[in-house]
Amino acid sequence: MNAWRDNIGIVLMNSGSPASPDPRDIRPYLIEFLSDKRIVDLPSVVWQPILRGIVSRTRPKKTAPRYRSIWTPEGSPLIVTSLAQRDALNERFLSKESPFRAEIAMRYGAPSVDDAIDGLMEKGFTRIACLPLFPQTSFCTTASCLDAFGAAMERHPDASNAGALPGYAEDAGYLGALAASIRQAWDFEPGDKLLLTFHSIPLSYTEKGDTYADEAQRGMTRLAQMLGLDREDWAIAYHSRFDESRAWLSPSPETVIDAWAAQGVRNVVVAAPGFSADCLESLYDLDVVLRERFMNAARSPEASFVYVPALGARSEHIDALEQIIHSSFPASCSYRHEACL
Repeated sequence: MNAWRDNIGIVLMNSGSPASPDPRDIRPYLIEFLSDKRIVDLPSVVWQPILRGIVSRTRPKKTAPRYRSIWTPEGSPLIVTSLAQRDALNERFLSKESPFRAEIAMRYGAPSVDDAIDGLMEKGFTRIACLPLFPQTSFCTTASCLDAFGAAMERHPDASNAGALPGYAEDAGYLGALAASIRQAWDFEPGDKLLLTFHSIPLSYTEKGDTYADEAQRGMTRLAQMLGLDREDWAIAYHSRFDESRAWLSPSPETVIDAWAAQGVRNVVVAAPGFSADCLESLYDLDVVLRERFMNAARSPEASFVYVPALGARSEHIDALEQIIHSSFPASCSYRHEACL
């Protein structure tokens, strides 16, 4: 075995989740999330009093019923799925006597990056790399994860940073897994539409060099080709704008499905390819709220709305992640990102 492949721990990093759907647990999670300068770039002296005095005291009560509606007996869907991804990857690594081991970390909430690094070091994995589970790289996701990973590694002087694995928006395995999941959920017929929706980001980020939208466009064009779709059969949208006073990537999914319904479209399939695991935004905002909006707009008993679940621990997704990890060494690729915007 080559020395460069000995003992490499992989931190699989996602966004995070409150510890429970109780407002008391949502509040600290929300404060941590909205204190990230890559998410809200207002001066702290302006933003923190608003966040802690108004937003964090009102928003948790509003979002708690939504979290409760998606919560599972095992806990947060995002955490449960992330653990399944970790376990599936480690099973592959162990069966192949691979030098890699994986642990999960959340950018906000628990388990933290420090928890993941500690867990890997306890198993003897002192060379540690980070794989943000965001296929399309962005300042407010990938770069934020690497901020946290770099800071945590500095708190662990006995561990060495083995780098950050690259984004994988155009990876053939990832796109193949997406195509398989969509085919399983959707038997395409002429007139059907596929909506591929991504979390929106401020246009100002794109103007400063964020490649997120370009990566989404290129990757989804390849996905549509794999599915054999014509250009009029699918569209890209951007959901979850946080601050409507700013310009964001568009169109919104609401705009797209409203237009389709007005054109007489009756069958819509929605996927969120930027999510490696389902969360509140996909399970509630898309699969519940957007579904209801389309069904009301379509006004037909024959109308249908299908949400394609995130790739999660599907075997094709684990195949892709395993290959991404193996192919990234010995020369791991650090995602280049600007300082906090």
